[in-house]
Amino acid sequence: MSKSATNPVIEANFKKLADTSKVLSEFKMPGFDMNALMEIQRKNVEAITAINQTVFESLQSLAQRQVELMQQGIQEAAKLMNTAMSAPTLQEKVGCHAEASKGVVEKCMANARDAAETLAKCNSQTMETVSHRMTDGLEELRGLMKPGIAA
Repeated sequence: MSKSATNPVIEANFKKLADTSKVLSEFKMPGFDMNALMEIQRKNVEAITAINQTVFESLQSLAQRQVELMQQGIQEAAKLMNTAMSAPTLQEKVGCHAEASKGVVEKCMANARDAAETLAKCNSQTMETVSHRMTDGLEELRGLMKPGIAA
């Protein structure tokens, strides 16, 4: 009998596929610069990295701000409780409570506005980065096409 059948999938050397730059550089297409395409993709990855960094920094800043606000809120609540409890009459206690409630609502609205502005700024920066990269990427792709090649 002849040699037993082998499974080409099991015996394949997948390490060669791990180096995509080498695989793509060996891929030849007339009128198409593979190195330029790889450079475009490198710029795309850089843009994604910049976007991720912006988002991370914005969310980190927002989280730190929320911790600060929580600490301030706890301190202010303790002060208000002491003030309300030390008021001599029930009417003064209710008045103190009403004033405190009004202040808390105003601060919450200001803090929510601040958080919304932080997120809007992050979104704006992200969209600006994406828009610039898309515009540049399309121009770069257009430049890859050599004259005389149908698009």
